[in-house]
Amino acid sequence: MAPSKVWQFFKRTESNNSAKCSICDFELMTNGSTSPLWTHYNAWHKKEKHTLKSTRKRQAIDSDFGGDSDAEDTPCFERKSIGQKNRTMNTFIHGQTSYYTSSPLHSNTSCDESSISNSSLNISKLSRLKPKRPKSAVNSDVSLQDPDIEFDDSDADPTYEPISNKDTHGNILADNNDEVLNDILNISEPINTDNVDLLINFIENSDSEDDFDIENDVFHFSKDSPFTTLTYNTFNFNEPYGPNVFVDTKSPLQNFEIFFSDFYQHIVDQSNLYSQQCGKNLNLNVDELKAFLGILIIMGFNKLPSIRIYWSADENFYNPRIANVMTQKLFLNILRYIHLNDNSVMPQRGSPTFDKLYKIRPMIDYLNDAFAKHFSPDKHLSCEESMVAFKGRSRIKQYMPMKPVKRRFKIWALFCSITGYLLKFMVYEGKKESNEKGSLGEKTVLEMTSNYQEKGYCIFFDRFFSSIDLVSKLLNRKIFSCGTIMQNRKYFPKSILKPDKGLKLGEYDFATSGEISVFKWMDRGKKPVVTVSTIHRGEDTAFVKRKNNVGVREEVQCPLSIAEYNKYMGGVDHFDQLQERYNIAWKSRRWWLKLFYHFCDAKIVNAYIMHTTGAKLNKIRPLNQLLYRSTLANELIGQFSSRKTVVSNKNIPSTKRKPKETGDGRIILPGNNSRLQNVGKHLPIAGKYNRCRLCSTKKDVKRSKIHCNECKCALCLECFMPFHSP
Repeated sequence: MAPSKVWQFFKRTESNNSAKCSICDFELMTNGSTSPLWTHYNAWHKKEKHTLKSTRKRQAIDSDFGGDSDAEDTPCFERKSIGQKNRTMNTFIHGQTSYYTSSPLHSNTSCDESSISNSSLNISKLSRLKPKRPKSAVNSDVSLQDPDIEFDDSDADPTYEPISNKDTHGNILADNNDEVLNDILNISEPINTDNVDLLINFIENSDSEDDFDIENDVFHFSKDSPFTTLTYNTFNFNEPYGPNVFVDTKSPLQNFEIFFSDFYQHIVDQSNLYSQQCGKNLNLNVDELKAFLGILIIMGFNKLPSIRIYWSADENFYNPRIANVMTQKLFLNILRYIHLNDNSVMPQRGSPTFDKLYKIRPMIDYLNDAFAKHFSPDKHLSCEESMVAFKGRSRIKQYMPMKPVKRRFKIWALFCSITGYLLKFMVYEGKKESNEKGSLGEKTVLEMTSNYQEKGYCIFFDRFFSSIDLVSKLLNRKIFSCGTIMQNRKYFPKSILKPDKGLKLGEYDFATSGEISVFKWMDRGKKPVVTVSTIHRGEDTAFVKRKNNVGVREEVQCPLSIAEYNKYMGGVDHFDQLQERYNIAWKSRRWWLKLFYHFCDAKIVNAYIMHTTGAKLNKIRPLNQLLYRSTLANELIGQFSSRKTVVSNKNIPSTKRKPKETGDGRIILPGNNSRLQNVGKHLPIAGKYNRCRLCSTKKDVKRSKIHCNECKCALCLECFMPFHSP
């Protein structure tokens, strides 16, 4: 509605500084602005619009139920949020608690004409607040024709005489007959109209409605609160640290199979089942699966652009270790049909049991149990976000344009801060039901730490997860926490702490509420570092080194919470560093296969961390990760080989097709020049009836029993000389 149209519902008064509502005859102070008119109309008459005035009296007089059910009956003001029961609210009205009452012109509690004129200015300001019309009792026996029956509608009752609702000091009294309103607002004192301006200004400038919620107002931050002994300082932490099983530092395979020994057969069974569903017969066994994983590990620290060129005839790409273990065809078949869950019983989309991670759910559940079971972390934990890059199609893929990896799977993970050991992880699927309450970050941390309650662990997290409410819940569960926090979080004491511009480099400020402390420290940059902690007191400080204006490093004082946050928040960084260095991942269109690679890497990294931790506890020098992975691959492969004969590492025939100018056939890659050396050794011998290496194609298959004793390949008689010619 345009500003000019709102005047069709109001009439100007003689002073031109106020207007009277044509619907309810309520007078408002305008002072040349239409904002009060807008507010009044939207709050009171927007739903009824202009039909309210014409139906008002008809409903009150002609209705069998009387005026209590009318549209304009007795509105009472609904507070935006009930005031805090503390000293801040008590300062508004000379130490008394402030409340709202309904306007005298809109209430059953009437007042005399002099009271209306004296208080109209202050009461009109309260009309900006949203009204609420409580339901009233209905008396169906009212007969408007009987003059002895008392009317409850002042507009229709000719005998109505208003009764003053002010006390002897000019304070407006609440309607004591409205028990529901009194219970809601806890009315026990009169309102002093002289301070209505302060009251309205305080409510309208509040950050959120929750700032005035009495039930949720449990945090009282201040700078001069009395010293509180932290539970963290008195709690006796006596949990073990290190592997919970025997670690053989000389056998990486033993550490690896702690997390995977029982899962080999599950993968074999599901892969064979899936191949049969696709009309093929894979016949995979455990030894082949182990060799397959060993080859993936070798490929991780011998990276090439494509999987197939590990079996290439070019000596620059050919890898004899991989080619001697498994043929290219068998490796690609296993990669094609590897599976973790039965597709035939997968719940359909829309069913109550539908799971977006159904294809990889068995591996997720198995590893979460194994990771937590076989390792006891240090006292300090860290909860962080991990990511798996993926650009294909998936409903759980996240797009984060401001991140280095823009399209990826998001994984919540809990780490040991000292070793980087992965304790628990959850793949983010989108919005889903949870037993915990709160924001996404709060629910994630509470679910991840469910196994570490009442034990005195300390968890660190970043500002995505943290909130004042979260650290309070963790403290109740005997989990101490520390993390960065955003200043717009609920209950954050922004008004108590110094503003950002009021802090210089190296300066800090803090506020406490019980055992919860909030710190703000100005580091290099325009914005300060803000943390919340139940581990540190406001007075705890440390020193960090920073460069001054001339480039010289010097010590700068900072809160201890920030120093320890930087120290113990590196668990995920250490894990990611170990994982990315020699990861086994390959590009794939299958979304779950990317997660399979990631979890296989997580098993290897966790096994390596157990190896290093066990070696340090036994005062033995551990292996580096490269040597550990190489030894693990050798032990996984063992003596397995799918080839009947071992292929020589030289003179490997090519699979490249011959260019058109030389005919329809195949040639050797230019890099393989051994065929031109010592030609006298290339002699024909009898062999099996195989395809000719030079002229046979898929469309025109040609076979020959003539073999070259040096090249180990079949050749037609007419192809023997051209094959060995430059």
